[in-house]
Formats: sequence, structure tokens, C-alpha cells
Amino acid sequence: SMNLSIGHLSTLIRRETGLSFSEYVTAKRMEDAKKLLCQENLSVEEVAEQVGYRDIAHFSSSFKRIVGVTPSEYQDRSLKR
Repeated sequence: SMNLSIGHLSTLIRRETGLSFSEYVTAKRMEDAKKLLCQENLSVEEVAEQVGYRDIAHFSSSFKRIVGVTPSEYQDRSLKR
């Protein structure tokens, strides 16, 4: 509907953010996950599912690679504040 190809959209995203399309989507998912992990009523599994991960191990490893701590560690630290 916007007359943009996937390739052109990816180029625009990289130009604006410095990230590839998949890196951009992953970064947004992790930002959403960090917000959700601050809610004590959600488990790590529920957060993973809500941000679009079916595999909890993949979510956890991606989260640790990007954020620097596991989702559980992040949640524990945020809830202690």
C-alpha cells in the first residue's frame, strides 16, 4: 500500500537507525521485554511469548547477548528497586 519493496524498506531502516531490519526488530522486542520484565505478575516465559518468541532458550540467549544479563536476572534486579 505504500509502494515500498522489502529491500527499499530495509535500506531506509538502516539509513535511519544504523541497524539491519532484523537487528531493529530484535532491539524493539528487547525494549518491550525489559518493560514487561519489570512487571512482577509476568514470568519470563510469558514475556518471551508476548514479544514474539516461541523458544524460551532463544529468547534468553538473545536477551543476554543484547542486554548483558539473563531475563531472570534483569527481572530480579528491577523488582528489587
